[in-house]
Amino acid sequence: MNRIGYGIIGAGWILPNHAIGVRHLRDQEVELTAIADVDEGRARGAAEEFGARYWYTDYRELLARDNIQMVSLCLPHHLHKAIAIEAARSGKHVLCEKPLALDVDDADAMIAAARAAGVQLGVIFQHRYDLPFRRLHRAVEQGAFGQILLGGVFHRCRNETAAEFRAPWREHKETVGGGVLTMQTIHFVDILLWCLGRVESVMARVDALVLQRNVEDSGAAILRFESGAIGSVVSTEAVSTDRISRVEVHGTSGTAIWENNRWVRWEPAAGYVEETLADEEPPLTQAERGRLLFGTGHIKQIGDFVARVRRGLPPPVTAEDGRHATAVVLAMYESSRTGQAVFVG
Repeated sequence: MNRIGYGIIGAGWILPNHAIGVRHLRDQEVELTAIADVDEGRARGAAEEFGARYWYTDYRELLARDNIQMVSLCLPHHLHKAIAIEAARSGKHVLCEKPLALDVDDADAMIAAARAAGVQLGVIFQHRYDLPFRRLHRAVEQGAFGQILLGGVFHRCRNETAAEFRAPWREHKETVGGGVLTMQTIHFVDILLWCLGRVESVMARVDALVLQRNVEDSGAAILRFESGAIGSVVSTEAVSTDRISRVEVHGTSGTAIWENNRWVRWEPAAGYVEETLADEEPPLTQAERGRLLFGTGHIKQIGDFVARVRRGLPPPVTAEDGRHATAVVLAMYESSRTGQAVFVG
């Protein structure tokens, strides 16, 4: 098995998910070699905590290392394009946090750079590794609900205005790209796209109803899928009540509704024989679990990314998947701005 050196660029709040994911591949000849961040204290502290051999304040020094073959980008959204392209041109395979890019043109440039360099470019959508969504995807794929007619996402979470929740780059459209739809709801939109396929067009309304910033805190959209199915996305982060996340699928012969980590309805067609899916949880310590955000999906996706790239295969969640998710959310913004249906490019 060929040895792989792995680097992480960006040592912010999501870094532990990537660092722990890489560290758990040590028995597969994967080494967390270096971490880079513009903040010297964060770079050094992360390297010491997670066992990286080197740390840098200039990511270019990390990319210059010949003993690093793969990198994770854990960066503010507006930095994804330029650094992903530099990483690809340096011969590194790239796993980028969502959203892939601020716009479709940036995503296309990233994809083109990876292809030209002969490296793989993947995007983090870790909820695809959650057992309920794997179950849903498999059931839809096998026709358990008949012809899919409707799919929906509802996401509601608290208005978190304290400083620790509000990094400055997340407050401005130029650096974050969008509000609740881009930052949070896109994860569940991706599940809908994974299960129902590509979106043809979007009609939407979004607004900043409570939070004082130039990106939305609330929005609603109607999606027309290329299959003919109709979808809905409703989301807000401006409430004072507890979080609700819901994904639902309705077909001619069945229904599935997931809400807050449990199945509210699971009603496949009569005669559907469901396969048992293995859920191989990584052997994490209690301390490691305490450092993770959003469960163990990152750990699983990073392991899958490394395994597939090693075999010369595309990433499990491709850059094209990330491009389409971005295009759908951007179409919501454009539809809200114009009051018209927007076709997804």
